[in-house]
Amino acid sequence: MIKGKIVLSIAAISIIVTWLTSWFTAFLLNAAFFAFYQAYRAELSGEIGTESGTVKKSESPIVFRSISIVTIMMGIMLLHYAGVDALKDANIAENNTEIRSRIKTAIDIKNVQARGVKQDLLWYASKEQTPYTGWVKQRWANGQIRLLTECKEGKVMTAFAWRIGGENCPHTNLVNGKGVVVDYNEDGTEKARRTYKDGTVVED
Repeated sequence: MIKGKIVLSIAAISIIVTWLTSWFTAFLLNAAFFAFYQAYRAELSGEIGTESGTVKKSESPIVFRSISIVTIMMGIMLLHYAGVDALKDANIAENNTEIRSRIKTAIDIKNVQARGVKQDLLWYASKEQTPYTGWVKQRWANGQIRLLTECKEGKVMTAFAWRIGGENCPHTNLVNGKGVVVDYNEDGTEKARRTYKDGTVVED
């Protein structure tokens, strides 16, 4: 019962660390603990001699054995999510190397924010004071790409949009800050249509 609680506690800590950082960071932390555990176990393994004969050294504490189990589990999850991410971009890009490279370099839409109003509205990377220049991506809940936009000095200049099934939006046509961007609901119906001029929304 106590061992089970210890394992669950360590698993919960690992999940919290993962939530606060990333799967890769959490895995590295667990791997470090696992390496320490292996060294600790090697130090305690084997037998020692006594006046009455030989006896086995004490077993490693349950906390270290629990960490080894959690580390293996997180290693499997890391491989799973790495594979899922690879499939995401492979399926979305549809062998379009240019789009794929833009997705890889784009920052998530959660990490940008709009400041200003109407024609003065500009996009900034979080905690930055200079208008953002670069690509921004937004994904559907299933991980597929939803929107890919290019900002230049805070203005939206280029955009690509996809429905949840991966179908490229035929109506989104934003070039050099002028055009239309269409957003969709999960059922494929149109959610919003925005008209841009000079990189800012003029009709929503």
